[in-house]
Amino acid sequence: MSPESQVPSSESESPSPRPPGGLRGDTDSGLGTRDSGLHEGNAAILRRTLSAVSALYAAWNGLVGMMAVALRGSSTVAVDPRFILLHAAVLGLAGTMQWRPMRGHLLCTAAAVAGSIGFVLLDLRRGNLESAVVDGLYVPVAAALLYFSRPRT
Repeated sequence: MSPESQVPSSESESPSPRPPGGLRGDTDSGLGTRDSGLHEGNAAILRRTLSAVSALYAAWNGLVGMMAVALRGSSTVAVDPRFILLHAAVLGLAGTMQWRPMRGHLLCTAAAVAGSIGFVLLDLRRGNLESAVVDGLYVPVAAALLYFSRPRT
């Protein structure tokens, strides 16, 4: 057999399973059809991830707030439980609004971030570094997920 007979001709080649633009298929054809579809799907996943993170923080803050309400009569509570419960409600609302972006979802998420920053400052003033770290982790997570899920032009 000659080496020329071993090389497949261009007519008999099967189509490549890979998309033409690379492994992920995010090619820019000028029409924005394929790339925008991938970005919209990824953005929806990131928004729903932020929604789930917000819901987890809301549930946790709600539990802490309910414990603070239960302890309010028997001991001195450092923060009024109503503020903790209010923050839990804002986190829950931000998570709900991020699931399918509604008007004002960024404002609500910004309010949840501001509340987390406020609790970080209160925790640091009391010298409770562990609680400040847990409260403060919401801020970079929300910022990163919002940044990467923004519409790209």
